[in-house]
Amino acid sequence: MSKKNLVRTESLFKYYPIMKGVIPKVVDNIKAVVDVNLILHQSETLGLVGESGCGKSTLGKLISRLEEATHGKVFFEDENILEYSNKQIRKIRRNIQIIFQDPYSSLNYRQTVGSIIEEPLIVHFPNLKRSERKEIVKKLIEDVGLRLEDINRYPHEFSGGQRQRIGIARALILKPKLIICDEPVSALDVSIQAQIINLLQDLQEIYNLTYLFITHDLSVVKHISKRIAVMYMGRIVEIAESKSIYNQALHPYTKALIAAVPAPNPKLKIDYTILDGEIPDPLSLPDGCSFHPRCPYAFEKCRFNTPELKEIEPYRYVRCFLF
Repeated sequence: MSKKNLVRTESLFKYYPIMKGVIPKVVDNIKAVVDVNLILHQSETLGLVGESGCGKSTLGKLISRLEEATHGKVFFEDENILEYSNKQIRKIRRNIQIIFQDPYSSLNYRQTVGSIIEEPLIVHFPNLKRSERKEIVKKLIEDVGLRLEDINRYPHEFSGGQRQRIGIARALILKPKLIICDEPVSALDVSIQAQIINLLQDLQEIYNLTYLFITHDLSVVKHISKRIAVMYMGRIVEIAESKSIYNQALHPYTKALIAAVPAPNPKLKIDYTILDGEIPDPLSLPDGCSFHPRCPYAFEKCRFNTPELKEIEPYRYVRCFLF
């Protein structure tokens, strides 16, 4: 039985222009997202992994249209939402919500928890009675593990994990189909991270949600994602099921990310992939494969040619000349 596609991107690019001069003129571009082709199936969790600055969050913003793409297409339920007007995209926002990385700065400290969660209902469903909105908020407060008496409290009165629960409730209030989780646990303690991940998994079952889970930590995404896409300098370099990634990563960059995850057993033997050098300047990316200056397996072809993302096994893709 084939899986239904909820989101599909085609040749998606995002460039940020660099302006200089008394009369501002474009002199260069930062290539944040380069030729991304990605499919997100309905009711699945796709992990998007990579180092800081690789373009993960930008890709999430392009899919939700918080950022406008330079080129390409984003299909949501088989409709290209990049062609939508502002009026049309407002309706789509009911189905695409975001959980932000910082659980404090993403909340309005002047509003109570109840008003923060209720506000999307006021904006998108103005005909709902106040009593109906309050009942929806109360149910959601309990679903995310908060108490009903928390409704009249303010964000500064909560811990980081509780604030993130508030952010999750706000994202869920419109019953979206897709939630983009932008590093939702990176600012939390390890024990709280586990609680939030378990909560997200429970809510996925209850509300039939689809997640794009963005993170730099492969140990976090392992427990929640069905598939993982690895990103480096704006490009997807490997896509596979989570088990395949952890059991036998193919791309040298993916191997290095896995090797960076602390081993629970210090005696465990791990095949470390050591990377040389630093992340390249996005304004002056190297020719050929952008990873070749740090890759221990690079050869002559890598320096002058850019590999394509190829399907080497069913549902497994890699961007590397070694395969």
